[in-house]
This record gives sequence, structure tokens and C-alpha cells, in this order.
Amino acid sequence: MGKKYKSFEIREMTAALGAEVVGLDITSKLSKSALNELNQAWLEHQVLFFRDQPLTPEQHVSFTKNFGELQGPGYMPTLDGFPNVYVQEYPDLYKGIVSDVDWHIDASFMKKPLK
Repeated sequence: MGKKYKSFEIREMTAALGAEVVGLDITSKLSKSALNELNQAWLEHQVLFFRDQPLTPEQHVSFTKNFGELQGPGYMPTLDGFPNVYVQEYPDLYKGIVSDVDWHIDASFMKKPLK
């Protein structure tokens, strides 16, 4: 497996960055210690993956608020009733292209960058 925390295990994806979080249900309220461990894992691996976690929009927003302020709506379409949940579906925009080709900067330039 990989590094074992009290609340979950980590499976490294590459030597450079990225890890899968295994054994943690992010659809429910997490303890402060689990959140602290997640933050530590995020700082160590820079990108965390959570497989097979079918989040509702409410659960998605609740989980992400644990890590700081959410970005407000921008130019991307959002889910009705959830201005912080972007919808990246373009049924007719990029026919024949198999990826999302929009350029983005992830707000890393901001005075207080988002997490």
C-alpha cells in the first residue's frame, strides 16, 4: 500500500506527485484529526485522488469547505443552486475532441490563492 495514517492509507501515484486516499469516506463529516491528516497528505503529495466517492453537490461543497474559502462563480457554467460547483460538459462545443481544451490558471496568481 503506502503510508498509513490513522484515518486512511495513501497509495502514491508517481514518484513526483499525486496519491490516492484509500479507506476514507468523504461523503460524511470528517473528524478534525482526519482533516489534519488529509491536509498533511495534500502538502506532501500535492494532488489527492478519491476513487468511488459518489458525492452529492451538498457533500462536495461541504467537503471542500474544510480546506478554505471556495472560489465564487466565474465564466464556467455552474450547477443550479450551487454557484461553486462547475459543470464541464460541452455536448456540441468540441465534437471529435476527447479532452477539455479550455485554458485555465487555477487562480494561483491571486493574493490569497485557492486550495
